[in-house]
Amino acid sequence: MKCPTATSNVPSPSLSTALRDMPERAFRGIRLGMLLASAALVAPATAQITIPIANPANLGTDGAFSPTQNTTVFLQAAVTGTWDQPGTGVGVYDASKWAVVYKFSSVNIPAGVTVTFSNHPSGAPVVWLVNGNVTINGTVNLNAAVAIDRSIPANPGPGGFRGGTAQPRTGGHGPGGGKYVGTSQYGQGGGFGTAGLGLAGGDNVYGTADLVPLIGGSGGAGGSDIGYGRGGAGGGAILIVSTGTITLNGTLTANGSQSNANDGGGGVGGGGSGGGVRLVCDTLVGATNATLSALAGPPQDTPSSWTVGGLGRIRTEANVDNLPITGTPARSQAPVGPVARLWPTTAEPKVTAVTLHSEPVPTDPRASIVFAATDVEVLGSPSLPVLTITCENVPVNATLTVRAVPATFTRDVVTATATFQSGDQTSSVWTAAVPLWLTGTPGGIQTPIPGAYNFTVRVTLP
Repeated sequence: MKCPTATSNVPSPSLSTALRDMPERAFRGIRLGMLLASAALVAPATAQITIPIANPANLGTDGAFSPTQNTTVFLQAAVTGTWDQPGTGVGVYDASKWAVVYKFSSVNIPAGVTVTFSNHPSGAPVVWLVNGNVTINGTVNLNAAVAIDRSIPANPGPGGFRGGTAQPRTGGHGPGGGKYVGTSQYGQGGGFGTAGLGLAGGDNVYGTADLVPLIGGSGGAGGSDIGYGRGGAGGGAILIVSTGTITLNGTLTANGSQSNANDGGGGVGGGGSGGGVRLVCDTLVGATNATLSALAGPPQDTPSSWTVGGLGRIRTEANVDNLPITGTPARSQAPVGPVARLWPTTAEPKVTAVTLHSEPVPTDPRASIVFAATDVEVLGSPSLPVLTITCENVPVNATLTVRAVPATFTRDVVTATATFQSGDQTSSVWTAAVPLWLTGTPGGIQTPIPGAYNFTVRVTLP
């Protein structure tokens, strides 16, 4: 199953939305943990892999990354351009790849040093292309943050998606965002590599086993709007490519955040799902007590089995794999070959949201992180705003499901099935009439509700 996705969210006095195209597929994983001696395993690289870049001289132009104290990498400082242009030390944000890319000559994270990240306005994941070796003796942390207020969504790690709020009560954001059930007042956990649990039910698994394209975890739904049951956010996503050896003796995590307790009464929010970690190198080694994880965010309150988030995804590609740990969840493993694969090919499915109620959707939406922004604003009171979608390499008998999450008022997630209009598998046009502004009982009075929504377009292939 491949599930191309478009997503983003923000508040506005009128209907606003943002969307992103991003193909996805589904796989699963479990944990096999080890805790033995702390001695690092080191092996010489047998060869160098190639990073496919138009001008190889641009590799290493961001210099060596070797922090000597705890460091926050401000992704918003990245220049906007193409991923393969020369680096200036601050990274390049490439909107067409939805990634903040660094081209280091080497990476060395010493023991006792922790590297964290401050999100880019686009919410993009992190890519380290290293023309040399990578050593992580300290900590690289792409974990999501816990919500600090019932009305402010929890922040994800870079490449992940926000959790739902408790007041107003909203679903989790992202392609695997959790739902809530009004009668139970418990929010579903966000899904990714595995489904998030919750009384709302539903399969919210997405993404690819090889993490191409790179994407993080989704947020859990909020709990009761009379309480403080905030949903957790999704873990971030990182791709580290080394032409030589990656050594993991320390910690590399992209965990989802926990939901908050219902200390004001009502139901518990759902935990955020784990994010994505992909390591590509010639030789992969490390210590038996190293940590490699993309864990689900647990609920802070009981019953935990109802609202826990799903696990993320871990992928390692190496010609020589001597890493003695499996990771949590268990990592998907494959040889890398002579050339690293960085991005989806043009032959893979792609989905793009083009217009909403005839208003154009920007090619680089930013509202998924900056809630004060507006990507698309629809004025008036259309009862069924129409979303127009274009697809590439998607069969015409596929199923396209549009998911809209209210971001500024209490309402459950809205879904609609898109209808094929024209074209073929190579290129096609679809439309979906999404009942965003309707409320009331079936057959009763329907009232328009203006507000902000997060959209996700999910494709299920036949």
